[in-house]
Amino acid sequence: MRAALALSCVALAACGGSAAEPPAVPTEPLVDPALWLPTTADNDPFDDRPDDPACSAGAYGVESGVFEVETSYCDYLTATQPLKVALEAGVQISTLVWHLALINETPAEGHVALQIGQHLVFEARPPIPGPERAYPVLWSLPEALPAGTPAYFHVHNHGYNSWRLGPVEAKAPTD
Repeated sequence: MRAALALSCVALAACGGSAAEPPAVPTEPLVDPALWLPTTADNDPFDDRPDDPACSAGAYGVESGVFEVETSYCDYLTATQPLKVALEAGVQISTLVWHLALINETPAEGHVALQIGQHLVFEARPPIPGPERAYPVLWSLPEALPAGTPAYFHVHNHGYNSWRLGPVEAKAPTD
């Protein structure tokens, strides 16, 4: 009997308590690459927005299943959409951001970012010109977020370049 009670205590991690359960992890992507829409100046969380950004509607959209921004026709874009599902604290956000070779006659700096609610998930400021590069993203969510929380993908760039955002997914936390 004592052995059974001792095993029960070990299984619960402490007598009288329960072991911490890992957060539930949604299996579907958190956003849809076809649903990104440009923000208005009032709703843009990034502070480098020009007064009149030049961005034609055909310069961004889904390409081969991922969201792409072609900066020869769109030098500034903050796109937004609501999260499709609720997320528990501790869930990890996983995606891949990448760009092809960064080309511009005059040296400059690019700016790419992913934000969910008030949380900056990823940000990079690569020099232009520069080689192609991929940025694997794995970030732990510090608090629960409801479905409908705004997600933002931001690109500010000079020159003829192509930026891409892969599927944004939730992953189980790793130790």
